[in-house]
Amino acid sequence: MRLFFILCLSLCFACNKTGGGPTTEATVAGPSGVSGASPTGQVKLIVGQANSCSLGDGLLKCWGDNKSVYTPLGIGTASIALNPTLVLSGVSDFSFDLGGGCAILTTGALKCWGFNLTSAVGDGGADGTVNTPKTIITSGVSKVSRGLMNACAIVSSDLWCWGTGPSILYGSSGYAVTSLTSPKKVITGGVLDVAVDAQGGCAILTGGRVDCWETYQNTMTTKVASGATKLFNNRSQTRVGTCALMSTGALKCWGWIPILIN
Repeated sequence: MRLFFILCLSLCFACNKTGGGPTTEATVAGPSGVSGASPTGQVKLIVGQANSCSLGDGLLKCWGDNKSVYTPLGIGTASIALNPTLVLSGVSDFSFDLGGGCAILTTGALKCWGFNLTSAVGDGGADGTVNTPKTIITSGVSKVSRGLMNACAIVSSDLWCWGTGPSILYGSSGYAVTSLTSPKKVITGGVLDVAVDAQGGCAILTGGRVDCWETYQNTMTTKVASGATKLFNNRSQTRVGTCALMSTGALKCWGWIPILIN
């Protein structure tokens, strides 16, 4: 698995109008080295539709499209980054998707940036785009997942969420869709993993049960009764949605096309 990430990071190919290979605009027909993204110490890579981010040796670097309000890299400017550009140092994990990202520091603090009209950054505001990472939670964060409209983090086994989401999750009354400008504890204890996207999110609870919520349907449903160990968001290439790795080694997926992969 580690070798897979190293190869993906050091050899990228695709249409290069927004960076990710050579420093000039061109279509790259085959693998091309990514300047500034050395495979040494790489532990995570997320490739998006128009930009990408990698984590290695505690350094979070991003590159690609950075001009749209939906594609901020967190590098402090709104210009395209043709090569990997440092976002933060001292990072242990991160989440990055259309709309921006969040990074967990080695101290347990959480910093976020990006599209904020839906309060997905969690800095108390609800306007424009945040181009520089802001501290959202000061300590205790073990996992984070960032979507276009909201984000969630696990803090000492509790689930905290913010941004635009369903009132059934946020514990509010009135309209089905609610916006939280800063983090709120929505599930107390027993949260093992979380994954959010533009339509909602899912969390693994004690015993491996997977509960999911849909923002605009304002529903909470159990997708997996037990045995789930990790959640993944599919990035739209196969339009599957969310997948759970089971203790048996199987992969259960649901969303656009529900499938079971043994």
